[in-house]
Amino acid sequence: MVSALHACNRKSAFVHRTTIGAYGRSLVEDPYVEADQQGIKVWVTNAKDEGQTPRNQSELAVAAKNKKPKLQFLFPGIWLLDLSPRLKNFIAFVPINAQTTRYYLRVYRRIHTPVVAKLFEWVMALSNRIIINQDKRVALAQTPPDSSGAHHDRLVGADCAISQFRRIHTQMLTKNTIEPTDLMKDDNTLL
Repeated sequence: MVSALHACNRKSAFVHRTTIGAYGRSLVEDPYVEADQQGIKVWVTNAKDEGQTPRNQSELAVAAKNKKPKLQFLFPGIWLLDLSPRLKNFIAFVPINAQTTRYYLRVYRRIHTPVVAKLFEWVMALSNRIIINQDKRVALAQTPPDSSGAHHDRLVGADCAISQFRRIHTQMLTKNTIEPTDLMKDDNTLL
């Protein structure tokens, strides 16, 4: 595994400030990231800002040891989110054509009371719809549309999972000498 070594701690608003980031945790430490050709593992440690000094990558690596990552991206397009010991999200991103990707999201939860489980499922469906729409606004505004062409982005330490994804994705495309659009027929359907 290769860990991202650059650090740049930030206090900032971000895409999910009204959902995922709405709980008063304003100190965003860089994530600790491990990446290889199979995928990317991310350990996230955000905390309420009480004037503490953000931890460096070495300290974050020690804190991540023997813990499950909160986010895993498995190539080519699977996300596993470990939200809690009793709540997981699985998201598969499936290319439809060169400009369109469909996602399939499944929530795994451990709630044994049927009425509570149904209510929880309704709340999670609504919450996931809001979060996905927040992501969609960013994805649609992204230029260039394929992030492998984004050579002038100014990524900060909190973006190290993005930089690792781009690095590995570029290596995979170079190794296979396949362009993403090479997988599409002339009518933009998959081969």
